Amino acid sequence: MSYLGNFAEDSTSLTFKFTSRNTTGEASALSSGLVDVYKGSSTSPTTAGVTLTSTFASVVGFNHVGIDLSSTSFYAVSDEYSVMLSQGEVNGVDVSGEVLASFSIDNRYVSNFTSTSLTDFGVSTLGSTEVDDSIAAYGASTHTSTDIEALLPTNMALTVISTDGEVNSDLTAINGSTSALDNFSDQYDGTGLTGDTYPATQAQINSIGSIAGGFSTPVTGATITTGSETLTYTATEGEDGVLHEIAPSVGNIDFYYELDVGESGAITAVECVFRVNSNGDTVTAEYYDYVSTSYKTIKTLNGSNSTALVADTFEIPINGTGVGANIGLGRLRFTSSTATGIDFDSVRVKYSARTGGISNGSTVTLAASAVNKNFIGASWNLALGGQDISGAYFEGANSVTGTSTSPTGEVHFNDCEFGTASIGNSHMKKCGFDGTLTGVAATDYFIVDGYSQVAGSGSPTFTFTGLGASSTINVRGWRGGGTWNFDSDCTASIEVTKGGTHTIAAGGADVEFRGFCKAVSFTGVAAASTVNAVVFAGDITVNGTGGTVNVYGQHSGITDSSGGSVTINDYSVDGPAVGTNIGTIITNLATAQTDLDTISDGIILGAAATGTLSTTQATSNLTGYTDDQLIGRIITVLTGVAAGESSDITDYVETNGLITFTAMTLAMGNGDTFKIT
Repeated sequence: MSYLGNFAEDSTSLTFKFTSRNTTGEASALSSGLVDVYKGSSTSPTTAGVTLTSTFASVVGFNHVGIDLSSTSFYAVSDEYSVMLSQGEVNGVDVSGEVLASFSIDNRYVSNFTSTSLTDFGVSTLGSTEVDDSIAAYGASTHTSTDIEALLPTNMALTVISTDGEVNSDLTAINGSTSALDNFSDQYDGTGLTGDTYPATQAQINSIGSIAGGFSTPVTGATITTGSETLTYTATEGEDGVLHEIAPSVGNIDFYYELDVGESGAITAVECVFRVNSNGDTVTAEYYDYVSTSYKTIKTLNGSNSTALVADTFEIPINGTGVGANIGLGRLRFTSSTATGIDFDSVRVKYSARTGGISNGSTVTLAASAVNKNFIGASWNLALGGQDISGAYFEGANSVTGTSTSPTGEVHFNDCEFGTASIGNSHMKKCGFDGTLTGVAATDYFIVDGYSQVAGSGSPTFTFTGLGASSTINVRGWRGGGTWNFDSDCTASIEVTKGGTHTIAAGGADVEFRGFCKAVSFTGVAAASTVNAVVFAGDITVNGTGGTVNVYGQHSGITDSSGGSVTINDYSVDGPAVGTNIGTIITNLATAQTDLDTISDGIILGAAATGTLSTTQATSNLTGYTDDQLIGRIITVLTGVAAGESSDITDYVETNGLITFTAMTLAMGNGDTFKIT
């Protein structure tokens, strides 16, 4: 954590930057970031006046924070503030809880105002005139102790203005002890700061957002097989002198701490602050190996009569992190037949992001909520276990079965294979199906680039009935056959790129069915239904009690099994409606051609030719017309400088096609075209 400085009240210039990093230490984009500001020891933060700009200046991982201290009365003088990243992810890893910086508002004061330190305030000496001028700028007329004390906060006492040019203040009065003064001196002496009572060093603040060094978390439980405990495992969350004490039973101790780093974590070590009581006592530390399903020894611990606590790190190999149903779990066990007791002050689980994903062939059965979690692997099995999977992401499961819900966020399945399963709001991409998929909530369902895994003429079944409210089913890029069950609350779009036989029980739904398939049957079409089929298909069968089915494209035939109850409009290429329309179009085209021939008869097109070219005469390329034949007709120039001019013809001579006409404004040139009407 970096101390940003002491700012004036209502300052608008408080800014700083930090870098977010991924698990390998590389700068990586921060997403969904949110920054809170805490005041003093208050547990109620504010976001007022705070702006966070991720990927600042278009640099990935470079983030900018600005705080306007004038935005709210929360930012008050004589107090300390901490800036925390309360929300944010880097490559899907939660990095919230990082304290980014601290600052104060009018809560820092220099202990010795000498003539040197006063240069920062615009004066070079400490004479009465200079002090009077400087103090006057802050609202006082003289430099008496009373005037200066009136400018200081109530927690800082001015004791004397000395005759040798120093203003002496009692910094002990800041918090009633000398610790603040000592820490204050260390801060500005630059001697190097370490310890819980100091602000962060620059090296520490530079590492904010870096997750290369891994993570830590408290233990999640303790199982006492032999012995008894005073307090519980929760006493080990902080190094605070509050001990989790394990006493022997008939001289024996056997217990383990339960570790849980989530489905994307891999345990690397456990750091403990503890003591083994009594000289000569020994305790064996072990981890649970999930591959051999047995405990393995880490080290032997020796007891002491001293009450002092010791720190030790217990390394956990990769087999010490569970997979499948035990994904992310671990155990650190302690056994002894000689110890008089083991006391733990702090136990922290160190872990890193798992890069290998879920082990191939393993089975994961959800036993608790998996909201917003990621499950990634290849050729693994997923049993949904009736859990809430809102916002979760699943990839590579070759068997998805069971029931789930997703009431608060869309769940994503990518490259998975479904058996018989029940799901809520979901987006399934590149997934295969060979059982029955059932919707459990009125919501949106997406199946993108899905396919049937049923061989032969069979097909998977999809049921979205009885959901009780409006639902949309979007199927894009489907391959294979399918049976689809809807009701009047559904609006469905099914697009088939390569299809077998499809059966669509509309049940009063509005359905758009498009694509290529062997055959398609629309059943249960009701009065409220409108089915549009844009297909290249074999046989089409329609059954129901009402509604409308419109067929476009091309097919081998339509069978109406509704007895006329369903209105069927065949607009296909070979359909009667299209045939009638095409015949009408052909008739209209023939009529139009006749009209065009009639219009074009009698129009003469020609071009002026070198010879006589004036405003009243033009030789031309006309042939086949006798002398005087064109008298009385109108000549209109189409191209050239005279384009657009028209005149009546007063004489025509067959030789050289010489045309005489009433004078135009401009003469035609060689090659200029005209028409005679």
